[in-house]
Amino acid sequence: MEKEPIASSNEYIDKLTLELLLNKSHYSKYLSNTDPEKYEKYKEFRSALRHRSVDIIGITNQLIDNPKSDIHLDINEAFEQYARSILTYLEMKELEYPEHYEKKNEEEDTMFGTMDPEPPAPKPQSSFWSKEKVYKQDASAFMSKRR
Repeated sequence: MEKEPIASSNEYIDKLTLELLLNKSHYSKYLSNTDPEKYEKYKEFRSALRHRSVDIIGITNQLIDNPKSDIHLDINEAFEQYARSILTYLEMKELEYPEHYEKKNEEEDTMFGTMDPEPPAPKPQSSFWSKEKVYKQDASAFMSKRR
């Protein structure tokens, strides 16, 4: 008698595992073979998204431009959650690939490149070995003096 709930929970776990581990194309093929009705609903949903994409993007832009616009309570709440998820995702990507985002930010900050033809003068630092002031030089400047 108790084997039925275990079997149904195993089916649920198997289904969840397949959904999470298979890529989209493999999962849709699997779904078309195992659950054609659910696959048809999925295809209808994707078709409706493509058909209404301009309207969806328009509403999204409207909510970005004016977050207080009152479209529909469900849409406003879903958009807020969606926007928070996207921002979290972007922050994680920025932590994962900082060099990509630093270059992008530098490009935005400097419109005409560097305006100073010469690098700034080196700042004096105290030496680790003595109390003298030490001036750091760029390695390329050191190499050009040796030649």
